[in-house]
Amino acid sequence: MPTRAEQAIAALTGSEKIRTALDFIRQDHDARIAEMKELALVQGETGKESLARSPKYLGMLQRDGALDCAIDGIGNAYGYLYGPGGREAPRVLIEAHLDTVFTEDTPLAIRAEGGLIYCPGIGDDAAGLSLILSVLRAIRHAGLVPVRNVMAAGTACEEAQGNFNGMRKLLADHPEIVASVSIDGDGNDRVCRQGVGVKRTEFIFRGPGGHSWMDYGLPACMHAMCRAMNAIAVMELPKAPKTTVNIGVVGGGTSVGAIATEARVHVDMRSLDAGCLKALEERVLAAVHDGVAAENAFRGKTSAVTVEARSYSDIPAAQAPPDGILVRAAIAASGTLRLEPNMAYSASTNANIPMSRGLPALTLGYGGISRDIHSPAESYDPTEAFLAVRKTLLVLFALAGLEGVHDPLV
Repeated sequence: MPTRAEQAIAALTGSEKIRTALDFIRQDHDARIAEMKELALVQGETGKESLARSPKYLGMLQRDGALDCAIDGIGNAYGYLYGPGGREAPRVLIEAHLDTVFTEDTPLAIRAEGGLIYCPGIGDDAAGLSLILSVLRAIRHAGLVPVRNVMAAGTACEEAQGNFNGMRKLLADHPEIVASVSIDGDGNDRVCRQGVGVKRTEFIFRGPGGHSWMDYGLPACMHAMCRAMNAIAVMELPKAPKTTVNIGVVGGGTSVGAIATEARVHVDMRSLDAGCLKALEERVLAAVHDGVAAENAFRGKTSAVTVEARSYSDIPAAQAPPDGILVRAAIAASGTLRLEPNMAYSASTNANIPMSRGLPALTLGYGGISRDIHSPAESYDPTEAFLAVRKTLLVLFALAGLEGVHDPLV
């Protein structure tokens, strides 16, 4: 017997209005790709979204039919499609993140070559933002009315030190959100229900400093850092559940001929399991303090070198149940479009936050193929990316319901 999710997708695909919307999405493909390019050329450094990206996206949401659009204090830009239940009725959130990993002085230019579009951030997540706009236009074109209210958002502070604070604020300010669909990552087939937990810490090593020759023998903060990082680099970590550690950014010192007074390093820790992530964090902290103690002892001192740990990212590991209503809807929508849903994806996305709080949530791909994400050489192949837009529309209306066709799944 078909599941509720399968029944919902079948009812939707049997609707003439939904078929009109799906046809429109194919016709809208070129417009969507043009918007993707337009968004990629707007600076979106994490924490600075409100300077340009947020107002830009706000205008696009308003243009494409979202109501009561606003930008909140952190830079989230959002608007609504209302159902018959009134403006305070439960809402289904669809979101993509506004920010990129690139600083505001990064040169941005579109280059097309060999069917690929090149630009920093062209896929991640300009492609996700433009997908939502295409969905909004399809809804307006076909006259679709959701049963539940729909909230469409471009979220701030997803990358790097953002700590998913944009999504955290949306959920805190809008408790009426009952389900969330994030758009992030390439692939028409992506159905990501496994949220990778992340902890990031900056370690600041400090010491007396001096001349590399005349003051040799002083405890060196840079040496302490190297001792600690070597221990971290050779740690054996669980393969299942997958757990990783990365020494990502290192800095400090003023001259090769000087004993540094300060050294800084950023360490990224990840796991699919919250317990494994906590254990890894404890091991990393122990390795850092052991490295400091070893350097001081080697130089015959007790506390000349010190270390400060500044944790700035704590993203919970979380998963949507494989038989949950949202996952089932995504699988059914994929099948309807003759896509084989790829459930093997695991990632750290905004969906981690609602998933960790027990809300139905997952991440769908923005379609096409991305290469060299998070690098200046990032490129995007938009071939048949409209299939991801169609899948998203079906999942959204399975969750929110379609007036006159079927009731919401959440």
